[in-house]
Amino acid sequence: LNAGGTLTVISSTIQSNQADNNGGGINNLSGSVSLSNSVIFNNRADKGGGIYNLDSSGTMSLIDSSLISNTAVASGGAVFNGGLLTMMSSTVSTNTAVISGGGIIQLGGVMTVTNSTLSGNEAPDGSGIYNNNSNALLLNSTIHNNIATFGAGIAHLNGLLALKNTIVSFNLPGGDCTGAVVSNGHNLDSDDSCNLVAPSDHPGVDPLLDPLQDNGGPTWTHALQWGSPAIEGGDSTRCPATDQRGVGRFGVCDIGAYEFEIELLYLPSVLNSSITGTPTPTPTPNNCRKQVPVFTTDTAPTDGTLEFHVLYGELGRIEGITLKVWDVAAGQQINNELVDVKAPKWVRVWWQPDGDPEWYLLPSQYWVGDGTVYSEYGVSCGDAPVPSYHTSFGSAIPESDVPIFTLPLGEDWAALIKLVQFQRVDQAEELNP
Repeated sequence: LNAGGTLTVISSTIQSNQADNNGGGINNLSGSVSLSNSVIFNNRADKGGGIYNLDSSGTMSLIDSSLISNTAVASGGAVFNGGLLTMMSSTVSTNTAVISGGGIIQLGGVMTVTNSTLSGNEAPDGSGIYNNNSNALLLNSTIHNNIATFGAGIAHLNGLLALKNTIVSFNLPGGDCTGAVVSNGHNLDSDDSCNLVAPSDHPGVDPLLDPLQDNGGPTWTHALQWGSPAIEGGDSTRCPATDQRGVGRFGVCDIGAYEFEIELLYLPSVLNSSITGTPTPTPTPNNCRKQVPVFTTDTAPTDGTLEFHVLYGELGRIEGITLKVWDVAAGQQINNELVDVKAPKWVRVWWQPDGDPEWYLLPSQYWVGDGTVYSEYGVSCGDAPVPSYHTSFGSAIPESDVPIFTLPLGEDWAALIKLVQFQRVDQAEELNP
């Protein structure tokens, strides 16, 4: 593609092509190329096995695309860039180069990589990114498990290469970074080689990543595991609105291309003094952000307490919860069946007075366990904020037949028990799980 030509590629596959010189899949000289929702696979060339983008007037845009298993006999297994390259929500994986830049090589170019993953690429030098006499910014991206003897994750020689909200981890044996990489904060590396000196950085830390796989969205990603230090470690003022898969980033965003999702389990508990009848699901008011199942009772309990019993399985996951209501209607007892669930140890209880359109979290004085109150905040339903409280038990919840905590019952009310994986206090997450 020469002399200012324009090429737009949408929902396509460029596969198994070979060039004697440059650009096995695409060769762009001074043109403008845009790829979206496409795959560049198993192409081969001397330079730029997948894509060759050269000249300061050559522009390349990659969005929601995958560059996989391309080969360069010299440099730039997936991409050889000497122009302007913008990559968003894309994956560069298992590409190889005989000399340098198994994933991407930059020589005299300018590159911005956002919400993207570079994984499993291989070259002697700079298997993830090789950057020389070029400028690059990596934002909310993940560079993991690339293989090289020099700068396995990033080999930076000259120019400027800056990281923001980015994970560089377990790139071996040449280390995560080589050269004077600049940290703009909220980054994580696994071997303390990326010059992460900002107070918000996490040098020498395991990000706890799952293997590269299909986690939803158009491209493959490395999911964050429970307990990852990358969770809520990002700078929300610079995070994109969604992660690489298109999943929304709420509250304090996560470091890297993947946003940890809060998997919720709803256990509606109907407290009914007559212990008869079938509860009727009642949606939240229309002016709330999202409908959440709420169960109300036809007959309000006169008094009593609600007990929670938690059974743990392997890896600290809650495998069962028993809910008991005591002293309701002159000593009657309700025993719920043991419910099979999969969730970590966070427990929250919401309640809604009958006919009241507002949401509340149960006040902290009704919680026991470790007794720690983590924060106070408001839950919004419509335009009016409602003061409420939020507490956490964390690992303080024991495995026992003894009640974990009790809640006094009042007049008309409904309970909604939520097990969540990690504490979040952003109202959008609470009302938009």
